Amino acid sequence: RRIALVAFLVLALFDGASAQHRPVILIPGILGSKLCDRATGEVVWGGKDSLLRFGKLVLGSNEDPGASPYKPCGIIDDIQIVGPWRVHQYDDLLKTLDGLGYTQEKDLFVFDYDWRFSNWHHAVELEKLINEKIPTGEFDIIAHSMGGIIAKIWTTKYDHSRLGFLITLGTPFKGSANTFKTMDEG
Repeated sequence: RRIALVAFLVLALFDGASAQHRPVILIPGILGSKLCDRATGEVVWGGKDSLLRFGKLVLGSNEDPGASPYKPCGIIDDIQIVGPWRVHQYDDLLKTLDGLGYTQEKDLFVFDYDWRFSNWHHAVELEKLINEKIPTGEFDIIAHSMGGIIAKIWTTKYDHSRLGFLITLGTPFKGSANTFKTMDEG
């Protein structure tokens, strides 16, 4: 599967005539962005003991993303489950893109977000990132899981004429189980 993904990325993201590639925005899925305490910078989700801290992340009924005590602070590399067992999230994909010549903050931009809030809100934030990081020219989006939902909403709300490819991986376009309830209650 990995070889097929790499082959597809090479074909999809490179202009064969010039061997140049368009900028890419990577949008992780639910739980795929680290969340840090705004005041201390401490990683609350996405580092050691993340699963033990999950209860801290419960939202208040009217909590505003801008007033939340937590903010997105990067993409998750891996999550330590128990003892030495880890789940690798995006490190292999980032290594693959690096091997294809992409450089973070030059032509590869990670859209990290506080996955506890509305995907409609995140589509607005994605538009801001696009305008700031890639103000002109074509670009591509690679989106995993809920990140694909955010990208899809973005395409319905904003001008996406500069979007070359939208590659979604495991996006639940037909819905999914209630992730938070399952994690909280089993």
